[in-house]
Amino acid sequence: MLEDIILNDEQTKGVAEVACLALHNRRVLEVIKGGIRSRVHVHAVGVNKEGRAVIFGYEYRSTPEYSYDWRYIYLDELLFLRITDEKSDAPMLGYVKPDASIMKMYEEAD
Repeated sequence: MLEDIILNDEQTKGVAEVACLALHNRRVLEVIKGGIRSRVHVHAVGVNKEGRAVIFGYEYRSTPEYSYDWRYIYLDELLFLRITDEKSDAPMLGYVKPDASIMKMYEEAD
């Protein structure tokens, strides 16, 4: 799936593969970034112009402010991720393909 991916290290490559697997199998991804746990409906996985691997998706957090939003999530900032049993709604209503900031796309919701 990601044979031609060129990322900084094997750990980031592994994270990208997990994100692509979640998207391909239409499952929600659970992540921890900056000490905050959230769930992501993955819509795209790629590399931005700076060479950083990113997920573009609809993220929702189970914090007191219950944040819901479309976000770019940098894979090298993740402390934890796992594929859940929860079915993803990708592609969700309101999904707009990521802008030109994603230089190379590896997987995208259809």
